[in-house]
Amino acid sequence: ERISAVSHNMGTFEDRSDDVRSSPEAEPTAVREYFTDRNFAENMGLTFVAGENFPENAVGGRESFLVVNEKFLEKFRLGSPSEAIGKQMLIGDSTRLTLRGVVKDFLFRPATYALEPLMLRNDPEQLQILNVKIAAGDPTATLAALQRAWSQTVPGRPMESAFYAQTIRESYSSLSDGLAI
Repeated sequence: ERISAVSHNMGTFEDRSDDVRSSPEAEPTAVREYFTDRNFAENMGLTFVAGENFPENAVGGRESFLVVNEKFLEKFRLGSPSEAIGKQMLIGDSTRLTLRGVVKDFLFRPATYALEPLMLRNDPEQLQILNVKIAAGDPTATLAALQRAWSQTVPGRPMESAFYAQTIRESYSSLSDGLAI
């Protein structure tokens, strides 16, 4: 039904962050980040409360925009979601990104963590995982078709796949000690 890409799986203990500042003089704050493509928000059911998603094509092939959650706005005192759109943030030492969209807060880390500020970034070179939403029913034929397409597109490298629910269960297995989730 839909395909999107992400740097690492949400809802797991896989983790990345970068320093963020609202101005060059401000003290940097580490914020969790995921690199995603334009299709990711829709594929994962994220809700925009202000602004919009990444554009179809990056300007000049470089990263320019940032999509954040509501907690991000609180942390950096950026005002309401609509007031925050268009503001620039400094990521790392020198990357300036313009806030393009705000998504409703959601659990992007395991539920054992508090809800935190989040930034979604759009740099295709950082994408590692394809999220494929398949139609309900028996997935066997769809998985076989995906395997054939992968083998033609990336010969010599085996396709690794897992259902998202399985990935989440495995992520929690070290915590659950036999508890069914």
